Amino acid sequence: MTALSLAAPGKNYTIKWNICRCDAEQEMKQVGLCPGETIYLLNSYFGNVIVCVNGKKIALSKELAFYIKV
Repeated sequence: MTALSLAAPGKNYTIKWNICRCDAEQEMKQVGLCPGETIYLLNSYFGNVIVCVNGKKIALSKELAFYIKV
């Protein structure tokens, strides 16, 4: 298991768990970033990531991506 911010781009990953702060948790569930969801890591730039989940492209800061474990 590794942090999403450290994962290699161009691969599919399954979110194992999410330890982000409570206020961001609800927003992440709304876009589909919850445990068990499969995501595709499009790109990573200095830890900031762009993921594709449920047909949507979402950019995440490296701080938030660090708390998502895949």
